[in-house]
Amino acid sequence: MSFNKSRSPILHPYRLCDVLINQVFVFKELGIFYTSSLSFEHHKNIIVPKALKILGFIKRVSKTFSSAICLRSLYFCLVRSILEYGVEVWHPYLAKDQLRLERVQNRYLSYVAFLLQIVHLAHDYSLVHQTLNIQTLSNRRLTADINFV
Repeated sequence: MSFNKSRSPILHPYRLCDVLINQVFVFKELGIFYTSSLSFEHHKNIIVPKALKILGFIKRVSKTFSSAICLRSLYFCLVRSILEYGVEVWHPYLAKDQLRLERVQNRYLSYVAFLLQIVHLAHDYSLVHQTLNIQTLSNRRLTADINFV
């Protein structure tokens, strides 16, 4: 893999002992997808749908749950862990990427507010955040970055 920012990189054939080495443009290392441009867009395109699938599974199996602690634990263990794994490496700095990740958590908060009958304004999840004692993902990323340094 060659790292560069140009849109049309010059591809050089690499050889090792007269054997042509295949060039890759995306590889996975320790659960994080890297591309030759180091944009991590591919990684985000993988984890957001994966987290949404697991969130859908949680919604299907927890229709009869009434415990906020149980619902929180399911979300923290199965969904948030996917969204935050290795975030110190691929931290989303664009607002659109941050919003994509927050939407996953907001879908969870909307579902839990419905199950537990927590009244909140449409698209304002601050009351649900406080009730369930859950930080926004952007605040957690900031805390993780500070702890990492």
